[in-house]
Amino acid sequence: MVAYPRLIIADERRAGIVAPSVMLVAALKHMGWPIRLFHVGVDESDMRLLKLVTGCEVTLLDPSLHVSTRLLKTLFETAASPGCINILIAPLGSRQGDDPPIVSPGAAEMARTLECPMVPILFADSSAIIAARALENVLQQIQAAGANPCVGVLFASVLNPREYQLLETEAGRRAPLLCLGYLPQFLERKAPSLLQMCLPGAPGSVLQIRMAVAQLAGMMDQVMWGAFEGFAKLAGEWTVQPDIGARKAAGTEVVILSDDALGCEGDNARLLFEYFGCRVTEVPVRSGSFPGGSSLVYIPHGPAFPCADMLLGNENIRRGLTSMIRGRRPLFVNGGAAALFGETISVLGKDPLPGMGAGSYAGFLNAPDERIVKIDVLSKRDGIFLESGAKAKGYLPDYLRVAARGTIGGGQWSLRNPAKDIDVGESGWETGYTVLNPAYLELWSCPDAVLRWLTLRK
Repeated sequence: MVAYPRLIIADERRAGIVAPSVMLVAALKHMGWPIRLFHVGVDESDMRLLKLVTGCEVTLLDPSLHVSTRLLKTLFETAASPGCINILIAPLGSRQGDDPPIVSPGAAEMARTLECPMVPILFADSSAIIAARALENVLQQIQAAGANPCVGVLFASVLNPREYQLLETEAGRRAPLLCLGYLPQFLERKAPSLLQMCLPGAPGSVLQIRMAVAQLAGMMDQVMWGAFEGFAKLAGEWTVQPDIGARKAAGTEVVILSDDALGCEGDNARLLFEYFGCRVTEVPVRSGSFPGGSSLVYIPHGPAFPCADMLLGNENIRRGLTSMIRGRRPLFVNGGAAALFGETISVLGKDPLPGMGAGSYAGFLNAPDERIVKIDVLSKRDGIFLESGAKAKGYLPDYLRVAARGTIGGGQWSLRNPAKDIDVGESGWETGYTVLNPAYLELWSCPDAVLRWLTLRK
């Protein structure tokens, strides 16, 4: 048995405003609390913002992207640290006007799955009575879905200390929760767009948010900061998960090409490579260098076009990638960058330009947005990654699209939208030991296939 202090912070969301949970965990980090961050559910903007504001790696936890609870728990176990407050950020829901928020089930379900407490954060820029009623309604919705894991509550967008005193009194009459303080309204900040956070110099896009975080951290009595560690330690001891192939690829060298434009998937892939015993190093794309030797190369997901000039135009990197594809060295391109590896690539609706030419498709990349479609992946025939009939999961961002060319050498995987039960395209182009996936594939949904790819050369 292992103790992993863990806590879910589920916050109400508003379009265009930095989520209160981001400000809160960034302030905890600023004050020196050791934290390990997770995000519940797919939200590329929030995950990217968390990484930029806190400087911490963020792991994506989404039950719909895993084929079993065991794999989800194994991912958490691999990423979590016994010496940190393992904080899971989750959307609580949103509301219209003064109506109570409509609670999303994900946060409470994750709390029950990982057996940990939860702290909701609600906006309270209306009257104290309306805010307290909203809290009461939220707790009723959570209770109706199962056992209530909430242990405390934090309020956001409160106008002044007097308003909070009224709110604390009214909330105490309606809900048996400890009020942990509030985030002042004057610290609210506009959220940068996903595109801003994927351009070179992305940390500059969150400078104003960091300044607000430093101000919040300096308000020592504003929030009961120590309560978050205390609540996290209420979580029971962790039951170690069954082995799914730990260290079976020990000694394998994996290089991850990194860039601000390739930073939307979290650290899930790296964690899986390390779980299998690989030695993982990151090489920034903008360094202009390309790894030699026998290393496997993984290119992570992101909008990609801000670094297209380096992947396609830098002679050293392009020559290295071409050598890998032709020389049968394992290369996996996951998500947005795969659009650059087709016959042509069109960016932001402009005329097509030549791509890497490794896949028989045309790639299209548009301005990043937050719309995604979760997909089921089914392999139509045997390949070097997925065997025939094998299944996996992932998602398809709205800004990423490919169009197959010709009838020979098409994608080996079919993509299906399970919510609408319709096909949404194909993926999984393979050339030698290269796998091109112009969609995001959650590698933890298919660990056997990943291990198969890692050990191709053994």
